[in-house]
Amino acid sequence: MIVALDQALRLQKITYVVIGGIAASLHGRPRMTMDSDIVIVLEEIKVPEFIRTMKQQGFSVTVSSEPKIIARLQRGQPVKLRFGKHFSVDVRIASFSLDIKAIERAKRFHIFNVKLPIVSPEDLIVYKIARFDAIDQLDIQMILIKHASKLDSRYMKSAATVLSEETDKKEIIDNLFTVFSWMKKDMLS
Repeated sequence: MIVALDQALRLQKITYVVIGGIAASLHGRPRMTMDSDIVIVLEEIKVPEFIRTMKQQGFSVTVSSEPKIIARLQRGQPVKLRFGKHFSVDVRIASFSLDIKAIERAKRFHIFNVKLPIVSPEDLIVYKIARFDAIDQLDIQMILIKHASKLDSRYMKSAATVLSEETDKKEIIDNLFTVFSWMKKDMLS
């Protein structure tokens, strides 16, 4: 799936960044994930072409679901595109300042003979504090074990503040301060 995904995006010259479980596994601890989460830069008008290319690369989109998928992407909402029986990719078009920064700051990792743009640890933490459920908290703790001394706290605070304003989710800042408290307590070592 990763190879097909990268090929489909390169064919369309789409800039993207991998976030979610794959990035968490690289920056923290390996964990099982059956999907890939990506943020792409794509004009609304090009969404139908994007979906056609994804179908040509083996991603499942039924005739009945295609208009719904296109409409969701054009509204800035995430969609799940299946690949085979067990794998999928969650796609969202970049709509927040964090998305653009994450794409610009991404580093390439060699995975499955593909060089994937993987979100930085700081940007991944900011994405994860927006939802902050149990798996996000565990992923963040594992990232902190590996990277705590190297993380740019000022950048994370700035990115989280902007994301909080853009999403009108005030809890993002509270969640970040929880993460900062984890960094100060030596609970992760």
